Amino acid sequence: MVHSPCSSLSIGEVLAEMRPGDILTHCFHSHACGIVGRDGRVPSVVRKKVEEGLRLDVGHGRGSFTFEVARSCMGQGVLPDTISSDLHVYNLHGPAFDLVTTINKFLHLGMELGEALRRVTTTPARVLGMSGEIGTLRPGAWADLVALEPCEGEHALTDSSGRTEVARRWVAPRVVIRGGAVVDVLPRPESSGDYFGPPRVPPQPETSGQR
Repeated sequence: MVHSPCSSLSIGEVLAEMRPGDILTHCFHSHACGIVGRDGRVPSVVRKKVEEGLRLDVGHGRGSFTFEVARSCMGQGVLPDTISSDLHVYNLHGPAFDLVTTINKFLHLGMELGEALRRVTTTPARVLGMSGEIGTLRPGAWADLVALEPCEGEHALTDSSGRTEVARRWVAPRVVIRGGAVVDVLPRPESSGDYFGPPRVPPQPETSGQR
């Protein structure tokens, strides 16, 4: 798996080192060394690698997903193989929030629900060599399940550049089962409102005693 945003290399140089089955994550970022050129087009070198078996992963993160790039790629038939949130302490309070929010951004961009769900279940399972064990309802598989409710109305979604768009359809988690046991569905964290500036360092626990 390769991360390319802001690399001093060109996307062609990065892709030249990748083989079929390798994964290019943060695929819809808007920084240097991305899969969309300045003209808004997906270069032929990217298309060739995808046709040969390169896998594209979303990896939303804190600064690696914009509606503009995702919409441009999808409009040219270049879709992600897997949808992931790349959730960590610096994007928990925005703009990623959680995996369901990332799924909703692709529903907003026109992806069918079944296709979005496949990209967070069966396809990742296959990539990990765990088909039949995870990402499936097959008897004997890991009992990790989420029940999602389709919703309609106005629902604001913000990308890594600070652009907010209003979705008309989205899904919300209603039941979560982990290892066969029902666990709490946590509310989406409140937005910190400052996740487009420098990352905040989380407070460190106080220590006592000799150093």
